[in-house]
Amino acid sequence: MNKKLKLLGLLAFGVIAVPGTALAATHFNSDPISPVRLAAASAVTPAQGDAIALSAVGGGSVRSMSRDSYQGAPVYDIHVLLGASVYDVKVSRTSGAVLEKKLSSEQPSNPSQPANSSASAVTPAQGDAIALSAVGGGSVRSTSRDSYQGAPVYDIHVLLGASVYDVKVSRTSGAVLVKKLSSEQPSNPSQSNDN
Repeated sequence: MNKKLKLLGLLAFGVIAVPGTALAATHFNSDPISPVRLAAASAVTPAQGDAIALSAVGGGSVRSMSRDSYQGAPVYDIHVLLGASVYDVKVSRTSGAVLEKKLSSEQPSNPSQPANSSASAVTPAQGDAIALSAVGGGSVRSTSRDSYQGAPVYDIHVLLGASVYDVKVSRTSGAVLVKKLSSEQPSNPSQSNDN
């Protein structure tokens, strides 16, 4: 019985070759086995987050999306344009649940808006250029009409490197009224870990 166990053990470790079988080089590590911890991945992809947000407000189009946190939970912060309204929807990156849906104070920018007495002296394109200059480059992620302390502004989100800046540019004078680092994080569909 002992000889059979030894023979089976030697066969298992590839010490004895059985005619008609190929030998494979095997390396055995005597270190204890430690569990492998995989990086936590978002269960919900950015595209799925967009679809969930659109469904939550009943249609429209996604204006911008960023990775953020809401009450300690990782979320996609998604701005949806539906008609003449912008909605701010926070979708859990782990479960896909809608954690918040509210009408945003942002107003959709409309570059083709005809000039009238309340028209902006600064165009959205000029506002974007002013915001890019204010932060030293980057790319515009979203531009919307808003108000700040009673003044009409463009609320412009600029991606520069790994940071997102929130820049408020006066629609009448072109002055930069606010320039701050946003709590938003750039959305990267190929990124698999939660920040």
